[in-house]
Amino acid sequence: MAANQPQQRARRQLALARRFSPAAVAFILAAALAGCGSNDGGATATASEYGPITITGNTLPPIDDTTVGTNMDPAVGVTIPEISGEDFFGNPASIELDGRPKAILFISHSCGYCQQELPDIAGWVNETGGVEGVDLIAISTSASEFGGNWPPSDWFEREKWTGPVIVDDEEYTAFSAFGGWVIPFWVFTNGDGVVLGRWAGLMGADSAESAMQQSLNM
Repeated sequence: MAANQPQQRARRQLALARRFSPAAVAFILAAALAGCGSNDGGATATASEYGPITITGNTLPPIDDTTVGTNMDPAVGVTIPEISGEDFFGNPASIELDGRPKAILFISHSCGYCQQELPDIAGWVNETGGVEGVDLIAISTSASEFGGNWPPSDWFEREKWTGPVIVDDEEYTAFSAFGGWVIPFWVFTNGDGVVLGRWAGLMGADSAESAMQQSLNM
């Protein structure tokens, strides 16, 4: 039975992909297959690459290519749900409505744009400390041993990510709860946990910093 787990996980990924637009399906399939057959020395999957996720509150409406990054985004003005989970090492990790602005980055080890985004954001944070007063949280999602940079815990360490990480489960519960479409996927909130904007795709440190600065004033 254990030998069939990768195939079962791949089928779940394909089922999830069918919920998205054709462009998103192509993106997800490319990300899932990227690096297949060369997964960094044959690292073995461990339970810590997937985590338990509990969502409290209303989930955000899905985003698509017609609303992303615009004031037509149906999540703008909506309060985010809280997330309770774990990091790669089983330590409690969460997103709470605690009065602090949030920049939440959903990211996957196997996604080409994510492989640019994570080191860019990590390097900026390590050099500058980020934006004071704004919590930057990464959520590792869409994990698959078929993808490059497996396992994601090693990838985060290799890219020198030092901030908080929440590990999504195999059903992408956290990603779905925030209305995720493609990755990288950003959600920015004010101190009340109200969504100021979402972005799907490569953002880069300069734009992310600007969005975080704006969240301090909203």
